[in-house]
Amino acid sequence: MGRGFLSKLLNEPDPSIVREYMLKNRLNFDDEKEIQNKVLEIGEKLGEKGRFILKRSGLPGKISVFVESKDFNDCKKYIKEFEEFLKDKEYL
Repeated sequence: MGRGFLSKLLNEPDPSIVREYMLKNRLNFDDEKEIQNKVLEIGEKLGEKGRFILKRSGLPGKISVFVESKDFNDCKKYIKEFEEFLKDKEYL
């Protein structure tokens, strides 16, 4: 373990937001593909400065979203973008 590893451990974590959503209906394959594409799109926008992760819950129709970025404003922006996507597609 080099010096870089230790400095990463000592740094503060990047700002992040976690949200849980209960969707109106269970997702079918096409819905999942559409949502996955949106997650990839946001991930590409974040690039090297952050990450956007979607996780299915054990409960049908429940998902969790995690966004992390160097800039907290980006976290808020991309969570809002994802929520608007879910509402526009009538998942919420």
